[in-house]
Amino acid sequence: MRLFRARWRARLLVRTLIGKLSRPSDFALVDGDVIIKPVSDDEMAEIVTINIVRRRLRLLDSIYVRYCGLDIWLPLLARLRLRRAVRCVVAEETQQSLLAPPEDTEDLGR
Repeated sequence: MRLFRARWRARLLVRTLIGKLSRPSDFALVDGDVIIKPVSDDEMAEIVTINIVRRRLRLLDSIYVRYCGLDIWLPLLARLRLRRAVRCVVAEETQQSLLAPPEDTEDLGR
């Protein structure tokens, strides 16, 4: 029964994280990590960090979810769903940064 409960909680956590990743105001990309911003603006609020470690074969990429510095265990399907969501977020952020106009446009005409 405990294993079922742990899997169910992990699935709910991944749903919540994917929901947060769908709103750009709720996360930040910092040094290759996705940082989920806390609900409150309190300085002591805990932050959830998602890190993807790339492997040579893309299928074997590993994903780490940390809360207060502790790793959170996720079942395989939950990790795959979360990894796909993080990759989509990174792709969208990259596309937005490439399509954004240059910041310094004064020197372009000279």
